[in-house]
Amino acid sequence: LLPILVSLLLKETVIPVECLLREPAPVPEADTKLSDWVSSVKTTEKYTVNVFYLGSMVLSGGHGQIIILSELEDGKEQSFVPQAVFRGHERSIECLAVSPDGSRFVSGSFDTFLKVWNPDLSDDETNYKGKENGTVKKRKTAITKTPIVTLTAHVDAVVAVSWLPNSKNDVVTASWDHSMVFWDLELGVGFMPSSKSFTCLAVCPSSNFIITGSADPIVRLWDPRKGSLVKQTFMGHTGWVSSVSWKPNSDHVFISSSFDQVTKMWDVRSGKTSLYDLKGHDDRILCSDWSRKELIVSGGADCTMKVFKTES
Repeated sequence: LLPILVSLLLKETVIPVECLLREPAPVPEADTKLSDWVSSVKTTEKYTVNVFYLGSMVLSGGHGQIIILSELEDGKEQSFVPQAVFRGHERSIECLAVSPDGSRFVSGSFDTFLKVWNPDLSDDETNYKGKENGTVKKRKTAITKTPIVTLTAHVDAVVAVSWLPNSKNDVVTASWDHSMVFWDLELGVGFMPSSKSFTCLAVCPSSNFIITGSADPIVRLWDPRKGSLVKQTFMGHTGWVSSVSWKPNSDHVFISSSFDQVTKMWDVRSGKTSLYDLKGHDDRILCSDWSRKELIVSGGADCTMKVFKTES
């Protein structure tokens, strides 16, 4: 009997168990009612705005087919003062992204084009010297600028764009034509096809993994280094996925928002179910953002912007 017990003990298997620290639950922080749909939102260290933030400037684009660069002026009532108008798109502008060094930005549109722009407002364009004392004053009218270059590869609306981490030249776009395209800002250098039209994407700064939303309820995780194969899927939404965003300084936690009126928090290490469901919208969620680790913001067709506080 003893030899049998010894033999069984020697054959004992060890099962490694990995313990993951659970993210704290987000808490509702603010609820702001606006006059129209909230289709884009961005959080900064000081403000939450429904446009794209560039230092002390704000970029905005939409159905007017133009992009406006405005300066946010503080005062009794904070206001946006237009400094430049960027013209060149022929249909509504769906997405914007500023390069890591702020020297350029890109835009995608329903006209299928990706355009590259220079946001720099040189002194001879935006300022003039006063005749009496030589002081520099701001122009009262915005200047007009045209794109540096127009790039084409998509055959349908370009609905999402992002710069790849630590790169001045590499950009990824997603389109309704069922493809993602990787650019070196001169030509498309790689395609990643999908069975569905894309609606949004976000690139993880630390891992280069890409999460995407599509015209279905599934969130997909891609590894560009391994071609067009989907690395992982996340199921739980019941409507189109309209927005995705990585948690700052994290390569495993992100949020997704959907037409089902819910924002979900996920961990790629345990992706069978969402960590939390953030609810409160009464209509489709059109956008969300997690640029500040302590704030999750969403906006939707209910004309409401919601803010959730996180402890992470």
